[in-house]
Formats: sequence, C-alpha cells, structure tokens
Amino acid sequence: MAEPQNKSSNPLKPPTKEGATESLINVTDSLNALRHGLRTPLNQVLGYTEMLMEDVEGRSAQALQPDLERIHLIGGQLLALINEGLAPWKLMVGRVDLDTMCFEMRSPLNLIIGYAELCQEIAVELGDKRLVPDLQKIIGAAKNLQNAFESPSLKERVDRCLQSEKSKHRTRWLMEDPPAVPKDEGVILIIDDNEMNRDMLCRRLERYGYVTVEAENGKEGLELAHKRKPDLILMDVVMPGSNGYEYLEQFKADPALGHTPVIMLSALDEMEVTIRCIEIGAEDYIPKPFNPVLLKARIEASVVKKRMRDQEKALIDMMRAERERLEQILNGALPQEAANRIRQGEPGGVDVRAEASVLLVDVVDYDTLAQQLPAKQIATVLTELSMTLDWLARFNKSDKIRISPGQFIVVTGLLAERDDHAVTVGDIALKLQHVMPLLRVQMKTDIHLRITLASGSVSGSVIGRSSFYYEVWGEAVIKAYQINAQCEPDSILVDDQCAGHLRGQFKLEAGKMAGVWRLSGRHSSLTSAAA
Repeated sequence: MAEPQNKSSNPLKPPTKEGATESLINVTDSLNALRHGLRTPLNQVLGYTEMLMEDVEGRSAQALQPDLERIHLIGGQLLALINEGLAPWKLMVGRVDLDTMCFEMRSPLNLIIGYAELCQEIAVELGDKRLVPDLQKIIGAAKNLQNAFESPSLKERVDRCLQSEKSKHRTRWLMEDPPAVPKDEGVILIIDDNEMNRDMLCRRLERYGYVTVEAENGKEGLELAHKRKPDLILMDVVMPGSNGYEYLEQFKADPALGHTPVIMLSALDEMEVTIRCIEIGAEDYIPKPFNPVLLKARIEASVVKKRMRDQEKALIDMMRAERERLEQILNGALPQEAANRIRQGEPGGVDVRAEASVLLVDVVDYDTLAQQLPAKQIATVLTELSMTLDWLARFNKSDKIRISPGQFIVVTGLLAERDDHAVTVGDIALKLQHVMPLLRVQMKTDIHLRITLASGSVSGSVIGRSSFYYEVWGEAVIKAYQINAQCEPDSILVDDQCAGHLRGQFKLEAGKMAGVWRLSGRHSSLTSAAA
C-alpha cells in the first residue's frame, strides 16, 4: 500500500535561508511555510483515510466505512480552520488568534483519534489486522498535529511573523492616506533577456529604495513571481522564444498573480504596441529609453495602487470573516433549522414529533466542581465538552442544546424527521464516552459524565423575540431525566423504547431498574452508518 510522502519530520521546522537577501522576502512566505507545515499531518490523515476507504470497500471490514468517512470529513474541516486561522489578511491586520485556533482544533482532533481507535478495535475483532498500521498512522498524524499546536515554538513563529509585518508597516487602513513608498518596501521583478538592461534597471530602482529580483525570460519570471510575491513586475515586450504579450496573458490568467500590476517595457514606440499591452491587462507601458522622472513616478503610482488593492481585499476578507463568525455564533446558539428561521424573520413555531430521541449529558457532581475549581477551569471544561458535542451532533445531523449548567441535550429526529434517530444518539453516546479519557488529560480535570438516552414524543421551539434560545420538552426528555438519577458515572443508560430500536445492533444489558438498559458498545459486524 503506497504511503503519502512526508518530506519534513518536523512540521514546525523553520525554512532554511539562502543568502542575506532572503530576509527581504515578503513575510507572507514564512506564513505560507508555517501553514504548509501544519497542513502536512492533516494531508497524511486524509491520504491514509482515503486509501483505507478504498481497501475496505466490498469486504467484511466495510463496517469501518462510516467512521472513515467522518475522519475524512473532519480532516477537511480542519484544513479550512488552518487556512482561515492563518490567512494572510489576518497577519496583515494583526488578528491571528492562535489561542482560539488551538482551542478549536482540539475537539475535532480528539474525534479523529477516537474514530481511528474504534476502527482499529473493530478491525482486530473482524480479523483484518492489515488495516491496523494505516489506522495507527492516522492516530499518529493527529497526535503530531496536537503536539504542534501545543508547542511553544508555534506561537514564537507566529509572533515573529506578526512583528516582522508590524515593523515593515506593510498594512494600513483604507481610510489612511497612502504614503510614498518607504525604503526597502517594494519588491520589483524585472523580466528582460538583456543582462545590461536588467543591471541598469536594478541599479536605478535600488537607488529609489526598492528591492529588485531579476529574470531573463518569462518562464523564469513566473516561477520567481510565485516565490517572491513582488509588488510590481517590469517586463520587456520583445524577448526570444515567447514574447512579452504571451507571458503577460499568463500572468493575468494566474489566480495568484493576476492582481499584481505589470508595466511593459519596449524600445518599440508604436501606439499599437501600447494599446495591445493595455488590452491584455498591463498596468502601464513605458517606452525605452526611459525618462528617469517618468519611470519613478509610474512605478510609485503602480506600487501604491497595488497596496491599496491589497488593503481593500484584506478589509473585505476581514468583513467576510466577521460575518461568518456571527453566523457561527447564531448556529451555535440554536439548531440550524431554527437559526434559518431567525434569518428569515420567522422565529415562531413549535416543532412536534410523535417519536424522536434525546441524549442527556450530565457532568457528575457539577455543583461541587463549580465551587472547588477556578472559574477559568470550569469555563474550559464546559467549552471543551460543548465543542465535542457540537462536532458529534453536526456530523450526525443532530442538534446540541444546552439546558442548564453542566447539562446538555442532543436531540435527533425533531427538526428533521428520520427513522434512525435512536441509532444516531446511541452512536454519539459511544463516541463521546470513548473520547472522554483523552479530554480529561487535556483539561487536567477529573470530569465524569452520566449519559442517558430515551425515545418518545418531543417538542421544541425558539423562545424569545430579541434574544433567543431553543427549548425542548416532552416524553423523551422526561424519561432521560428520570433514568439519569439512576445512572452511574461513565455509564450509558437507555430507556425501554429507545432500547427497542437499538436491540440487535448494540450491546445492551438489563439495568437495575425495570425498563432501563445499559449500553456498553456496538456489534462490530453491524456498525451503523452514523458516526
């Protein structure tokens, strides 16, 4: 089985600097290297998961497919978190919130580890041990990423990027007047096949305070532009091989470079040449020999315009991110369907189902913990538990609702009718129970849960008009509370109606009370399609 290549054993190892001018490279490059290093373990998770999904298809181990799909889905979401959390615009405006990012990564990484460990147990039960090494690699990659986020060197590298950007004054708000280009600020790429022309331009531009990069043809220029992220490109129209027009079209068609201004240079002073360059997308056209005053003025104007466009894009990205954040807050406070009603201006309405299932999560001795532990630690415990339930509920198309301090409910089959509501809450309960030992270690808190499941009629509604929360009630909620009082720490109890749906697929033992069952696991040969 082919293995994805991991070219770096340490995803946080800084890139080697080649020459003194390397320090002048746009600071975004070092951020890209950092983002690449953090994505490497996730790429390994996704790569091994994809191969395992192919391997189990049509075999007895196909029972692992649902959990493998969830691992792959979570891995994709984590890639988005890393890309968004370390987006270049956040560096530009100094808004890289590493603490929040690390916190948001922890719960999904725990679930990847938990899912992979359960898959490993099932593979052993089914006698398919050749799947185990790849599952162990998934676990190892997820733990490597956890260690990377907990490493002090990560914060140090991000801080260096922020300090470097701050010291260079590369970011200004759009409402500020853009100043003249400071010394050592602009990076200009010069593409000309004539070495003397390049030398002349480089020397003149360096006198103006710019950093220059040279390329003798368009192909080399494209490669350097991707590496150095110049503020401006000066390119000769006439070059051997492909002419400047063709490479100008390539620059403008490249998503990563299309916004970079290009000034075309040529000894041809025909109007048709100027018109063609502008039509293709050139920022300006300067005929040779250059008028030094005109050259300086047009270069400064182009660089300032480019920076203003960068600042505008950064501001738009920031506003988009803020809007998405508000959407996340709304979705976190309410079930998705209920949140959609709020957006449409229709908060009212009562959801009623003749049968749905609920999962009640109760923190054991919460009141005592709240009195004994520091407030910050209690907040961490509740947040970690809430985020873990959020991920589990989201990937099972269920809704998590906080009902009181130290208690949460997950409801399935209420806002959207489904036949597998009991099976879904059963799987969520087992996954939560599996990741709790890892959560206890990470939170450094000896927290334990009582988990109870019940099926029956359930109703729910958005409560409030200016501020909102979602309330649930009904037969299933009442039964979940009633058997919770009999539930021992770290156990899962199920009412008789819910057990009727689970029987044959889950391992159930008679409880101490009549009509109450203890859930201890799932039959490996019948692993559910729910996560």
